Amino acid sequence: AALALLARWSDRFHSVINQRFRYGIALSKLLPHRLDTYSGAEDAFHVHPLAGTGLGSFARVYQSYAIAAYTKFAHNVVLQTAVETGVIGAVLLAAFLLYVTGLSVWRLLTGPGVVTRSFAVSSLVFIIYNMVDWEWYIPALTAWFMVAVACLEAGDDEGSGGEPAL
Repeated sequence: AALALLARWSDRFHSVINQRFRYGIALSKLLPHRLDTYSGAEDAFHVHPLAGTGLGSFARVYQSYAIAAYTKFAHNVVLQTAVETGVIGAVLLAAFLLYVTGLSVWRLLTGPGVVTRSFAVSSLVFIIYNMVDWEWYIPALTAWFMVAVACLEAGDDEGSGGEPAL
């Protein structure tokens, strides 16, 4: 059955891949849309700066402030958190992300093994990527990020018995 599906969709898959590699992502179209989204989200934040509009409310609230196109996410985790939870939530999230960034850089530079450094790199990539997109809101990805952060906190590739911890 899998081979039949693969054969059926291989032409479609091939054309999508070719199109992506041929044309790439049109940054000239993407950047203005993101900047408009950030501007609309900033306007929404200024209406309720202290308490925000409530968790999960961005898609509903943003409709009133959309400049060019509607989106469900701010494509910036800190900005969306600021809209939804106000200054307090944004500061708490920013503090957490700055802590994880510092911990990741420290473990990357001083980590005893490749596993710890891998968790550091993956955590940094996840944080940076969520400043321009919305993967934070995919539970499976954020769960793995939290696992990586927990492993960074543990810090050592070696367990208490000298055996690899992972």
